[in-house]
Parts: sequence; C-alpha cells; structure tokens
Amino acid sequence: MIPTLIAIAAICVAPPVSDTPTYSRQMYCSSPSPNALRAPYGWRDALDAIRLVETGGLPNEGVGAKGDYRTRNGKRVAMALGPYQVWEPYFLDAQARDKTLTTHRSCLTSKAYSERVVRAYMNRYARAALRRLESGAGTLADIETVARIHNGGPRANRPERLKLTNGYWAKIKKAVR
Repeated sequence: MIPTLIAIAAICVAPPVSDTPTYSRQMYCSSPSPNALRAPYGWRDALDAIRLVETGGLPNEGVGAKGDYRTRNGKRVAMALGPYQVWEPYFLDAQARDKTLTTHRSCLTSKAYSERVVRAYMNRYARAALRRLESGAGTLADIETVARIHNGGPRANRPERLKLTNGYWAKIKKAVR
C-alpha cells in the first residue's frame, strides 16, 4: 500500500499559490506521461509535430505536399500547400506581419519559407507562446496554443471553440517527442 501512496503523491500536485482566486485548493492529478516530465519545449518541437501531423511524414519533409482539394472553375485545386498545409487566408494573415513573404505558392516548394509563414502567423496570434518556444522555455501548453491556432484559426483557443480542434491537438500531443 505504501508504494502506491508514494506513486500517487508523485503525480498529484497542489495548484500554485496565488493572490488571485482563480485556483481552488483541490489537488490536480494526472497520469504520468513522458511529455509531462520532459524539459522545456522549443519552437522546433512545435514545428516538427505540426509538420508530421499535417503531412504524415511524407518524403522530403512534406515539401510539395498538396491537400484539401476544392473545385474551382471545374478544376480540382489544392487549398493547403506545403509541409504545414498552409491555406491562402492563413498566408495573407502572416504576410500582414512579414512583408517579405511574397506568394502563397512558395509554401509548396520550400520548408524554410513555410516555417517563416507559420512563424509570422503565430507572431500575430500567439506571440507569447511563440516567444517562449523560441527561447527554448516553452511548455506543452504553448505547443497546444500554437497547434490549435494553426489548425483552427486565431480564435481556436477560446473556450467555446476548443472542441473544434480537440482531435488535432490529440494528434499533435502524440507527435511531440
């Protein structure tokens, strides 16, 4: 019985003490996972997980990947381009932050360019999480913020919209190493 109590104590922690009344005094428990005990996360961790989920580990790191086809003027057109499956509205939002981004089509042929687009988008909609991840002091919650916004748009982290990206977040969480 004692070993069980010790194991439970290791994974149940009291919430942080705070001057604000946002925390109750109950214990918060979760099952241990490799990610829970991992050192801080970096921007590369977030990008690699997103790329893996978006393009499923395609050859050439997803460069040249096309997805989410729609019919326009009788032709099938890929809406999502490149390793991070960037849509044109996403690109245009990113371009508003980084004027050196020139064309959406360039996402298709360059992983580095696609990463600049994702970074500019996150600089606009998830700046604090981006900064922590870039400094190497990010948390799994920062990766969650970035992933949900990447998949569900700027408002994806609002409580009423979380359910729309739960499946995507589950895949990202699994992909984070």
